[in-house]
Amino acid sequence: MQRQPQQQSPVQTPRLRYGWTITAFVVATGLYVAALRTDFYQLTSPFELPWHITLRKIYSVGAFALVAFLARKALTERGLKPTPRLTIFTGALFSGAIEIGQYYAGSQEGLVWNAIDVGCGALGGLASMVDLVLRKKPARQRPRPLLRRRSGDLREKARNLGMGAEEHRDVDLDLRLRPNRIDRRRDIARDVDPG
Repeated sequence: MQRQPQQQSPVQTPRLRYGWTITAFVVATGLYVAALRTDFYQLTSPFELPWHITLRKIYSVGAFALVAFLARKALTERGLKPTPRLTIFTGALFSGAIEIGQYYAGSQEGLVWNAIDVGCGALGGLASMVDLVLRKKPARQRPRPLLRRRSGDLREKARNLGMGAEEHRDVDLDLRLRPNRIDRRRDIARDVDPG
């Protein structure tokens, strides 16, 4: 018995299986390490600027949005459907992890500033969902075909009950307002004429 050579499938380009997960991990790690370094803060928002704290909070919201967005994509890549609440929590959790790391690195911010920073993380998580809002499709302006089909089915039921044209028109109008009305009329017709 001779073996037949196996058929080879067409050449496929290799696909990175966990691209979003790897990207999320690398970006989150880089931002975490950068947040623990004082020289990075001095470089990006010099202490001499009058609004350096506000500037730092603004770009921290952007960084938390990026991490939450990548985390949402990584979860989706693994077959999970992240909720908005989970995405906001991801931003806040990442910010909380940074606050804990800064505490052990010697930061003396205090609980109020820690809470503000975690709030910025939650705001970043919320901002990371802007792509979902922009991608949402507008509602259709035309009537749904399901209603027309249903109305046609109900007209046929009315004809089968032996209703005249005038009654049919009343039933059709009534059915648009209350779709279960035809079933009640059939039950009434059955009670009146048990044949």
